[in-house]
Parts: sequence; structure tokens; C-alpha cells
Amino acid sequence: MNNAGAASAAFSSRFWARLGLAGILALAMVLRGWRLGASGFITPYYMAGARSMTVSWHNFFFNAFHPAGFVSLDKPPVAF
Repeated sequence: MNNAGAASAAFSSRFWARLGLAGILALAMVLRGWRLGASGFITPYYMAGARSMTVSWHNFFFNAFHPAGFVSLDKPPVAF
């Protein structure tokens, strides 16, 4: 096999590996969010915190609940 064939095979295997990973992540996202409100996980307190974290980077990094950024939530920002 020449260099072009080896490079093409390597690209093909990486492509399918990344496509598989993207599929697994998409499935995990769907399953994580499936009927999230019915299980009682969503509360107005955490919804307001997530909304406030989208307003500014400061609120996101400090996990701020309050729009001014001085009241924080009790979970890490990754959870939201």
C-alpha cells in the first residue's frame, strides 16, 4: 500500500471514529434530557440560575444565580 492509500485509510478510520463519538454524545444528550421536567429535576430556582448564566461570562464562571452575579448556586456550572 502506498502513502496515499495509508493516509486515506487513516482519515477514513478517524472519520468513522469521530462520527461514532458524535452519535454517542447526541444519544446521551437526548437520554439525559428525556422527560426531565416529569422527574422533578427542573425547579424554578435552577432554571433562573441557568438563565442568569447565559447573560454574561462572569455569571457563568461563578455560577451566579442573581443577574448582578453575587448570589451563586449550590452546583457546579457544568451541571447546568
